[in-house]
Amino acid sequence: MMKMILCEDDLFFVYTSADGQDGPELMPGGKSIKVTEENKLEYVALLSETYLCGQTRNQISHLLHGFWDLVPLEVLQQCDIDEMDLGLLISGVPDICVPAWQRHSQISATGHDQVVDWFWEVLEELPMEDRAKVLQFATGLSR
Repeated sequence: MMKMILCEDDLFFVYTSADGQDGPELMPGGKSIKVTEENKLEYVALLSETYLCGQTRNQISHLLHGFWDLVPLEVLQQCDIDEMDLGLLISGVPDICVPAWQRHSQISATGHDQVVDWFWEVLEELPMEDRAKVLQFATGLSR
C-alpha cells in the first residue's frame, strides 16, 4: 500500500484509503501541500501515524484523559515518571532470576570477563525493582 502511494506523481498531505479514495488531511491545508523531496519524511511520519492510530485516536485520547483525571500528567512529570516506570508501576515488578538471565544471555565482550562477572554480581545484589529497570534498559522489556 505504502509503495503504491509513494509511486504517485502528484502526492498531497491527504490520507488515501486502500481503494484510492482521498480521506482526511494529514495536516491543516494538506490538500494543497504537495509532497516534495524536502517534506517527504514528514509526510511518511504523518501517514504512518494516521494508519496506526487514525481510527483509534479518539479512544486513545479519552483513555489518556480519563487516566490523567486519576493521575494528573503534571504529577507524573513532576515525579519524573516516564512510560517505562509507569509500566512497572501498573504491571508490578517481576521476579527476575539473575542466574537464569545469565544462562540465556549472549555476551560479545571479549577480554572483559572480570567486568562481566562484576555486572552479574551487582545485579544479584540489586532489589527486584532495580533489576527490572536494568532489564528494561537492556531489552526494552521489564519481564
